[in-house]
Amino acid sequence: MPAAAPHVTHLHTDAVDPVTLVRELGLEGAAPVVLLDSAGGSARLAQRHYLAWDPVLRLRARAGVVEATVGPGVTREGGTPARTLARQAADLRRLPPFEALRQAARWAEHPRPSAGSGATEAGRGEGAHAARDDDLPEAEALFGLISYDAVRYLERLPDTVCDDLGIPDIDVFLPGRLLRYDLANGEAVLVDRLAADAGAAAAQAGRVEAALRAARRPSAAVLHGNDLPVFRSNFTQAEYEEVVRRTREYVHAGDVFQANLSQRLDLCYSLPSLHLYDTLRTVNPSPFAGYLNLGEYELISSSPERLVRLGEGGWAETRPIGGTRPRGSLAEKDLTEELNLDPKDRAEHIMLVDLERNDLGRVCEYGTVRVDELMVNEFYSHVIHIVSNIRGRLHPSRDAVDLIRAMFPGGTITGCPKVRCMEIVDELETVRRGPYTGSFGWVATRRLDLNIVIRTLVRKGDRLFLQAGGGIVADSVPVNEYRETLHKAAGMLRAVSASIAERAG
Repeated sequence: MPAAAPHVTHLHTDAVDPVTLVRELGLEGAAPVVLLDSAGGSARLAQRHYLAWDPVLRLRARAGVVEATVGPGVTREGGTPARTLARQAADLRRLPPFEALRQAARWAEHPRPSAGSGATEAGRGEGAHAARDDDLPEAEALFGLISYDAVRYLERLPDTVCDDLGIPDIDVFLPGRLLRYDLANGEAVLVDRLAADAGAAAAQAGRVEAALRAARRPSAAVLHGNDLPVFRSNFTQAEYEEVVRRTREYVHAGDVFQANLSQRLDLCYSLPSLHLYDTLRTVNPSPFAGYLNLGEYELISSSPERLVRLGEGGWAETRPIGGTRPRGSLAEKDLTEELNLDPKDRAEHIMLVDLERNDLGRVCEYGTVRVDELMVNEFYSHVIHIVSNIRGRLHPSRDAVDLIRAMFPGGTITGCPKVRCMEIVDELETVRRGPYTGSFGWVATRRLDLNIVIRTLVRKGDRLFLQAGGGIVADSVPVNEYRETLHKAAGMLRAVSASIAERAG
């Protein structure tokens, strides 16, 4: 049985600061909460903010075991039948993880309204009505995280690396309440699955509308200082350089063309995570940023990279990043010329484009996969990237989970060929990656949008974990590769310092 149609209320507001909105709704410290934040980038990429909270159904997978639970608001508010959900949760626990994800997304689909069905007034704006897939696909979506180690459900990999963080491989939920804010037109849409009737939906919409009005005031901090905080790594510099040399041996032996290796930094932090995210989006704004509080852990992210989007008409697109330079080292024009003309960067990027084309081709209609942007520059606060965009039309027999299985994890953060590179990662990295180089975002049956979890802090208790890496090829210089990981981490580390300095000042 599919889910009941939610109450949907359209609201209009001015510019919204998403961090202030989280606070105004009383969600700071609440879990699970997912904020997907288009904090920076071009208008094509930075389109919407999403805020998801109050789960109806939560799905987690660890070591192949699926956990499915019903949210507490279901019994409390009565908008979705608790008995139906309990049966659905029991069914999901019997399935393999990615099949459970597929079935949960199918269950989230709700009946379409019949032609001519009226709208029930709820709050200011066009009122509440049943959402339609063509204009609000996110109403049928699961929000959350697919960790890198979920790839172990897709490929046979060595299981010898320490899982010291213990974060679920899949951790998603169907939100009882979802707010979508369009940056272009200032329209906010509230999707409410928990309200028992139109009156309860209208009351909730009124509370959200008041929070939206209050959230017009940005919470941007005045930033201080440029020092990096004290951190430690799972590698010394000498150890990381040795990892680079061993990876080069695999390249010379013909095992791989390129492999992406990383080091993990960790440091102490005692301030609220949302405060840190507020600082981060000011220091290092990115189009695929976000703040996720999933209870036992949190993600504070300024990811610049999309793994895959499945949009209207079945068109899928992926946007690989390959080639990076730190800003400020040369004049901007000279820096972009150096990056664009560097034969190593160009060769690596073309290899990644071919890899992503092949991955898309596994599930797209024959002849539809095209590169519509090739090797363009994108500018971020601390780095310049080379970026391409590849599109293809998903085959009608496939769905969003099939697309994830074909694309996950991204080739830009594994290497080529992908499976052999992941075996090398397991051999040479000392801990499991967890969220790093996985994906967060939203997944529906026929639509999805997922990033790649890079430029991301993982918080457990009073510790922050930050992983950064780079692609190793035949002529990689170990000391340069080590320095590149620190360049990539610098923006995140400065955000930590700035957040501490602001509170201290």
